[in-house]
Amino acid sequence: MTAKRILKQLTPERVKKELAEVQAVELPADLQKWIKEYEKVGDRDPFIWKWAYRGWEICTLPCVDDAYKEKILFLKMLNTMLNVLIDDIADIAQDQALLEKAIAIIFNNRKKHSDEYLNLIAKIWTKINQEIRELPRFLEFKDIFYFDYYQFVGTIKYSCLLNNCHHLINHFEQNFYTAHNMQGVIGITIDLMASPSFKIKELAVTREIAYKLERMGRIGNIIGTWQNELKNKDFTNDMFSFLIEKKKIAIRDIQNLSNKEIQAIEKYFLKEWGLLSNSLSKKFKNKFYSFNFQDILISAHKFLTMHLISKNKEI
Repeated sequence: MTAKRILKQLTPERVKKELAEVQAVELPADLQKWIKEYEKVGDRDPFIWKWAYRGWEICTLPCVDDAYKEKILFLKMLNTMLNVLIDDIADIAQDQALLEKAIAIIFNNRKKHSDEYLNLIAKIWTKINQEIRELPRFLEFKDIFYFDYYQFVGTIKYSCLLNNCHHLINHFEQNFYTAHNMQGVIGITIDLMASPSFKIKELAVTREIAYKLERMGRIGNIIGTWQNELKNKDFTNDMFSFLIEKKKIAIRDIQNLSNKEIQAIEKYFLKEWGLLSNSLSKKFKNKFYSFNFQDILISAHKFLTMHLISKNKEI
């Protein structure tokens, strides 16, 4: 699908309808309890939780057993909350010492902390580890799950490093190290744990697909959040490395871009999204038995739409 077609479909009526669907999401009571815990230490717009829940509903693999769908949505939302808490240390506070303490909680499986913010991270990570063990294929995929988490932590560490040293910004390295930013790969690994019918011989290609879908999700995030991140002086968005390196625009001048220039740059990333979608379709169409691959591409398009309708919201 081309960038032109994607944007053409995004009429004001469509945007209004899609936003209304997100706002209408009813979050489970168990999740709402954790959101109340978050609100004691964090200040993200509550919209993010409904948005994320709807996103995970859309992006869940079709092969997930119905009996586990509620549990994996809860698990993914806990992962999202953990992501938000740790990401805000790197991108908003830009505090490397605090980030190292947060990461140590994950690596050391620490269950409590004297600091209220870090204690919530510890509680969420403990709950994730408890809940995930109840999935039928946890033992089979647990090493992959924890490996994926280490990659996510690497992404966050790089983000904090970059925000503390703007001379580090380069487009190649930013693409490489932010590959796990959206937790899409982690989400798919969780899905496999809840998919008794998934054929293990399809794992290698599923991993390739997961990484490419993660990039497609990241592109939506790039377009949807870069202007807010500019206000927060968070330069981990690929948009900035692209503008600085490819367009030779200084950080101080980015805020002066015209609407026409912004639209042209966003179309560049949408073009990449379209190329990834087309390449996935050509390579994997009609080659899966565990799930309908076309459903995956439909979900990816819906997720991109969610990013585009939510531009400049705190997600």
